[in-house]
Amino acid sequence: MSKIRCGTCHVPLENDDNIIMDFFNTLTHRGCYQQDPKMIIDVDTFKNLKVKVSPHSNNAYK
Repeated sequence: MSKIRCGTCHVPLENDDNIIMDFFNTLTHRGCYQQDPKMIIDVDTFKNLKVKVSPHSNNAYK
């Protein structure tokens, strides 16, 4: 089973990691993010972001 990895350091993301999701839907550890802050869509734990972007969630981004 493959794991989702940080877009910068390529370490597998864990549920309690603080993650940034950017305009391109790239998931990056908060400490690894090096792009323009204006591109950030959301900052949360990986576990919470998985719920937010799930196609079965009412909270999914449109």
